[in-house]
Amino acid sequence: MKLLSPTLWSLPFGLTLCSSTPSYVAVLDALGVPKRDRTPFPDVDGGAHVILHHNNKMPEAQDVCIVAIRPCQDGATVRSHLVHEAVHVWQCHCEAVGEFKAGAESMAYGIQNIYTQLLTAYNRQQRTQL
Repeated sequence: MKLLSPTLWSLPFGLTLCSSTPSYVAVLDALGVPKRDRTPFPDVDGGAHVILHHNNKMPEAQDVCIVAIRPCQDGATVRSHLVHEAVHVWQCHCEAVGEFKAGAESMAYGIQNIYTQLLTAYNRQQRTQL
């Protein structure tokens, strides 16, 4: 499992992007998520979701926020879904650190940074340039 590394600050959890069913299943297996507790991989082109999972394999290991997206040909759809999911990752970050009134600039830079990491990972995994 390859974790992304936001460049402005550390998230209180790991972050990874899965753009295929096999990579998604591999991450869930690595985290020890029981099959009964798994949210299915998105089933429509461009569909996406974000899930914060506890690392059940090693108690001292960090939790991992998984962004799952099914690739599609429409770059605008992919980018808009990644922005949407970046907002949810930001919300997980705020909840994890107890930040309930983040400043507008802090929020904007945080979401921008998370989105950039997700888009870079998507481009690398899909061998494309959106």
